[in-house]
This record gives sequence, C-alpha cells and structure tokens, in this order.
Amino acid sequence: MAARPRLVLLDAGAVIHAHRVGAWAHLCASYDVVVSAVVAREAAFFVDDEGNRVTIDLTGDFASGKITRYDALATDFAATSTSLPKQLRGRVDDGELEALTYLRTAGTKDTRFLSADAGAIEATVVLGFSDVAMSLQRALQACGVTKKLPYEHTEAFVLEAKRRGGVTLVQFGIPAATKRARG
Repeated sequence: MAARPRLVLLDAGAVIHAHRVGAWAHLCASYDVVVSAVVAREAAFFVDDEGNRVTIDLTGDFASGKITRYDALATDFAATSTSLPKQLRGRVDDGELEALTYLRTAGTKDTRFLSADAGAIEATVVLGFSDVAMSLQRALQACGVTKKLPYEHTEAFVLEAKRRGGVTLVQFGIPAATKRARG
C-alpha cells in the first residue's frame, strides 16, 4: 500500500471548516495530517448553523497518532519570516508562518497543503513551493467528499492567490537597485 500524502494545514480556518462540514475524519483517513502547534491552539471551536458553539479538541487526535503536531524551532520560525518580503510578513499570521516553516524545513515531497488565507498562499509562491498548495475543496474531492464551500476554500481562490503571489515575487523579489537599472 502506498504511503498517504502529507497534508499540512496552514491555518485554523482549514481545520475549523473541515470539522464544520463533517469531513475531518475523511481528511485524516486520506492524508498524513500535520497541524502546527499554533494552529492547533487557534482551532478551538466553530459555530454551527443553529448558532451553537461546537468545541474542536485535537488533543485526542494527536495522542492517538491520527494527526501530527509540529512545533517550529524559534530560529527556523524567524528564518522563514525573514525569507518573506516585509510587505507580505504582516499578512501571514503565526500559525501559517509555523506551517510554512514546516514546509521549508521538512521539504514538500509527497506533501499537499491548504489554506484559506491569500497571504499564506502568496507566501508559498515567494518561498518556491506553490506547486503543492491546494484548496480544502480539492482535498475533500480527493477523499470522495463533495460539499459546497465558501469561496476562500475553493480551488479558484487558491489559483488567484498564487497569481498574486507571482506579482509579489516580481515586485519584491528583485532587489530595488536591479529594478531601477531595468526601468
């Protein structure tokens, strides 16, 4: 049997929405799920359609080995942050930055990751691993689950964020002196 691909969840929104639509177990069965420590703390609950607060407790999933928790070293975390243009750093929250650190330090072979945050997806372009970014929609479809999802969880959203990441890379990835010399 082939190994399951890793699925790195870049933000709490992905964890929360997978729980909200009842697809968390499907993701965990289809992927080797990795959740950053920051995201695990942030994904504490959601509000269902009736207005009830539903608690998400990932501790049992971590304890059973169903999912893996990733705690970035402070030095690796800082290195990832400084790899991003200043204009993008403020748009990537700590949970996403920790997940990006995982991708930067562990590599992306056989890995997929998803986020509903444009800044985090743009950061993957700047860091050079946008090819493994995908939406919750695509991840669930690969598990055989079809659910209507908000736009930020769709493949169209991810593609648009990647496009903007390419613009960011061009604008801020070339040293200013080089830009002036060309213009």
